[in-house]
Amino acid sequence: MAEQTVFVSIAGALIALCSVLLLVLLRTWKTVRRQRADLHSGREELKSSYDSIIAVLCAALDLRDNVTQGHAVHVSELASVVAWQMGLRKEPVRQIQKAAILHDIGKIGVADAVLSKPSALDEAEWTEMKRHPELGYRMLNGIDFLRDAAEVVYTHHERFDGAGYPRGLKGEEIPLGARIFAVVDAYDAMTSHRPYRKALPHRKVIEEIARNAGGQFDPAVVQAFLEAERRGLPEYGHPDGNGAKAPAATPVRD
Repeated sequence: MAEQTVFVSIAGALIALCSVLLLVLLRTWKTVRRQRADLHSGREELKSSYDSIIAVLCAALDLRDNVTQGHAVHVSELASVVAWQMGLRKEPVRQIQKAAILHDIGKIGVADAVLSKPSALDEAEWTEMKRHPELGYRMLNGIDFLRDAAEVVYTHHERFDGAGYPRGLKGEEIPLGARIFAVVDAYDAMTSHRPYRKALPHRKVIEEIARNAGGQFDPAVVQAFLEAERRGLPEYGHPDGNGAKAPAATPVRD
């Protein structure tokens, strides 16, 4: 009888303990769930703030240079496609997209007479225009969440063979995001009409990009771009221009 009483007491204590543990677990689960919801909400608010900053910067640039309207968005889409093709994933792709959207932000500091000139730029005007990568870098590098993008903005006119600007970087000295951007920017620029030149046909542009692999462009990026092109690139309504073939290395104002 005594043993049975002890057993019942132990069983009761265990049941009570399990009940307490269950209550603790339920409260902990509810707390974790609430914290996760708060964290998700905080992340969404932060992302919204980041997107707002980028939108304001883009709007400011659009007021200065109408050519950039739509161009940056399309280049960003193309860059993300090529980045995925090269095996990059979510966060690196997001960084490249942000850089592509903001690549010409430094043009805010370029003289109006240069930005709006409908004809080819002279040497002094080109010198002024070539300041925009460094100006863009200086603008973005002070914003914590745009520092990685700032590096791509700074180097987006460098060439794989070292003949680019502003620093003459070569090969893998150039960030991968900038090497990807160089290819898709050239594609978008050459397949788009500009006030100072006509668009080139899609196939001619593809051939020109392939021909400049190892010179202007990183061969690995060109290979990924060509594979993405075979799968189908995002459309942007580029007319199939009938202009003469021009080398990809010809300076463009984008």
